[in-house]
Amino acid sequence: MTVNLGTDSRKITTPNGVMTTLASPSQGSAGQAVWRVDARPGMVGPVHAFDTELVWTWLDGAAVVELGGERHEVAAGTRWCCPRT
Repeated sequence: MTVNLGTDSRKITTPNGVMTTLASPSQGSAGQAVWRVDARPGMVGPVHAFDTELVWTWLDGAAVVELGGERHEVAAGTRWCCPRT
């Protein structure tokens, strides 16, 4: 078992917001990564490709997520599963 303390989190600050790594394989997780993303209003993120399924949960605010040319409007309380791309 691995215990990640709050002090073990990595924070990456970009013009779009702050990404905090709460768990990842490089921090002792078996294979899952958990991030907290505090995005700035109006931000447009770069295109990403993922080698594993993702599960996103919006705690606050709203966003538009585009996947495969389809746009999905999400808001607080939305849970979204993104397949491997």
